Amino acid sequence: RLVLQNGSYGRRIKDIAQCRNIEVVELNFYEYQTPTSDLVRDALEKDSDIAMVSLVHCETSSGILNPLNEIGKIAKEFNKIFFVNAITTFGGVPIDFEQTEIDILVTAPNKCLESIPGFSITFVKKDLLETTERNAKSYSLDLVAQWEEQKVNGTFRFTPNVNAVLAFDHALDELMYEGGIEARAKRYLTNCNTLIEGMRRMHFGEYLFPTVRSYIITTFFYPENKNFHPDIFYSLLRDKNQIIYPGKLKEWSGFRISCIGRIFPQDIRILLSAIKETLKEMNVESEE
Repeated sequence: RLVLQNGSYGRRIKDIAQCRNIEVVELNFYEYQTPTSDLVRDALEKDSDIAMVSLVHCETSSGILNPLNEIGKIAKEFNKIFFVNAITTFGGVPIDFEQTEIDILVTAPNKCLESIPGFSITFVKKDLLETTERNAKSYSLDLVAQWEEQKVNGTFRFTPNVNAVLAFDHALDELMYEGGIEARAKRYLTNCNTLIEGMRRMHFGEYLFPTVRSYIITTFFYPENKNFHPDIFYSLLRDKNQIIYPGKLKEWSGFRISCIGRIFPQDIRILLSAIKETLKEMNVESEE
């Protein structure tokens, strides 16, 4: 498979595949750069043995949003399977399966769907799934066997995580009550705009340009101030009941703040107030 990498989770796809003795062709991009059509097309032209193109929709190590439509069209141009990791976007970012020509999409209930962890969710084109019988490299994760069990008995092959399934059912009701994915996306975008506006007032710069930045999670640079110490910053925020993500970039120093989940602009404003107070405690200038 061809794995497009511009962050930690693209690299994780590669690592998982290699653990299963699946041959991988890596196509690496900078963490601030989305995969480009020319390079993806060139890789597929050079290696006809590639059967699948794999892409992470939102690389939360940086917050970059990768182009599903563009990469999906190239995958289909070469008659390749298009695999998408939408763990952190499904339910909060509209995805058109037909337009993007996705063959396989994996996600989870505990991100934009706002449920709890406990199982995974996989969308696979039926005709493609049927061709993979006896290909599973894991007994418990055999999707064909699960599909057959679902058709015959309407249930899971093994005892399910019942509390997680019930929570997910309730979470879907909440999603519909909110107005569906479009409405949830609008709330997340408002959260993100509120966050960035407030952080800029405190002189925090974003790592990514707006053209490639998602509203899922935003990476900010550390301030250039001798009094700023990341561990102290995180600790003081934690004392105020505010938890943020440490940075996950390979070559830059910063931290990440997520805008998804059951949070609203008022929650973002509470966080901004806590950050302002924390900077004052650290004797770091925060506003003009």
